[in-house]
Amino acid sequence: VVKVTTDPAAGEALVDPVSLLAPGAGPDAPASLSELSALLAVPVASDPINFVPPSPPPPHAPPPNFANEEYVRLEVSLTPEELADVDATLTANLAAELGISEDRLSYELVESADGITEVVVKVATDLTAGEAPVDPVRLLTPGAGPGAPATLDELSTILGVPVASDPVNFVPPSPPPHAPPPDFRSEEYVRLDVDLTPEEVAGLRSALLANLASELGVSGDRLSFEVVDGADGRTEVVVKVTTDVAVGEALVDPVSQLTPGISSDAPAALEELSTILGIPVVSDPINYAPPSPPPAFASEEYVKLVLDVTENDLASQSAALLSNLAIELGISEDRLSFEVVASSDGSTEVVVKVTTD
Repeated sequence: VVKVTTDPAAGEALVDPVSLLAPGAGPDAPASLSELSALLAVPVASDPINFVPPSPPPPHAPPPNFANEEYVRLEVSLTPEELADVDATLTANLAAELGISEDRLSYELVESADGITEVVVKVATDLTAGEAPVDPVRLLTPGAGPGAPATLDELSTILGVPVASDPVNFVPPSPPPHAPPPDFRSEEYVRLDVDLTPEEVAGLRSALLANLASELGVSGDRLSFEVVDGADGRTEVVVKVTTDVAVGEALVDPVSQLTPGISSDAPAALEELSTILGIPVVSDPINYAPPSPPPAFASEEYVKLVLDVTENDLASQSAALLSNLAIELGISEDRLSFEVVASSDGSTEVVVKVTTD
């Protein structure tokens, strides 16, 4: 059974392997089984057919429990420091007594007082690898059954540590109920109208980002902006502010922090805002809603190149251009695409899109 996975979100086309491989199924399919066998370099005995994988269990059914975890609590007449000194010995002896490999064992201290330390031992077995489930409580409790030690003294001798009382079962705390992860990343936008041409704005990019970062109280790598419109010597700029609550960053509201007179921390007038940002702002900042929600994880960056080749010449060199761009940017070619946006007088403008995940 061959599985073909494609990602439409990354621009990949859907693939129907049955129609592409079954002889005579379509214009791109092989004509016969012999041709298919030659193409695949294996002797195919019959026509390819569709395969439907087994249905997943219904939503209300628990997933199959392939990993089996069992716990046992031991009281040991040692301090945590003394126990640390015999850690390797205890692990090796437990593994030998339970009949499993040491990498299936782990333990942690849960309490210690008056020279006695409580240890919880976890035994993990993998049913899918043919391992048998292990019941550490039955195998370690004196007199519990065949294979178990007869007394606490015998158990202490077997484990190499003085066990103070019978082992008991331990139930780990329940995991929290299933819930979607919180959205820690916040993206806020503000639109500024400035009395500059797009080219003049581009020349002030670094200074503008530095001034915005200082005024908003964020680091420069949390800011980006793009020109969305430009006419009559004025330019609309959209600034994006990204903050990450998961690392302790405070949420930022760029509109309220930049709009004159809206709060005590905001500039008093447009002139003051213009001075702070180092660009002539001609109207109050306003909120901006991006055309569609930004992707949760995929980052798309763009760059425009003006190439001294005709559009037809570029078409014949597109593979080389993508290969060289990938090498220069340090990414794989499947993360790159470009399109021609203008062409005149022997030169061609292209926009290159770089997608990272």
